[in-house]
Order: sequence, then structure tokens, then C-alpha cells
Amino acid sequence: MPVTEDVLTTDVDGFIDLVKKEKKIALADVARILNLPIATIQAWTDFLVEEKILGIEYKFTTPYVYFIEQKKKVDDVSYIGFDTKEAFFEKAKRHS
Repeated sequence: MPVTEDVLTTDVDGFIDLVKKEKKIALADVARILNLPIATIQAWTDFLVEEKILGIEYKFTTPYVYFIEQKKKVDDVSYIGFDTKEAFFEKAKRHS
């Protein structure tokens, strides 16, 4: 029987997935859809904007968030997003 790995996801992952799906969405809509306080969504947004994962723009006084496509080079191969678990461990081995 093959062994499969379970993936742990969080509410923040759901937030990012929602933003990716909608392309651009108001923070109030995110809070309503995810049934979370707007203060929580704002705190997550502040962190994710600082980390350059999400961008934020304002239309009048309404904040909208969008996903920032991230292109990185790993071992001369371009990709979008984050390292796989295997790539992370390989980098850790090389730098230890």
C-alpha cells in the first residue's frame, strides 16, 4: 500500500487561496466569506503584504488585496511560489 503524505492547511492558507481565486477582493468580503473578524484579516494582510505575498490597494477607503506572483530561481530552474519540502531539505543540507 503506498504511503501518502497529509497536508496541513490553516485559515491563512484558505485566505491566500481565496485571494488567488478572486484575483482581487475587498478585505470586508474576505472576512464575510471566511467568517472571521475583519481585525484578523487585517492582521494577516499586514504580515502577508510585508512578506510580499499579497499586495494591497485602496479604492476610495476600501482596501482590496491581490496575490503577488513570485518568480524565483532554484538551481537554474524558474518557478512560481514556494519551495517544495524536498527543495527545502536539499537547500538546508547544502547550507549546514
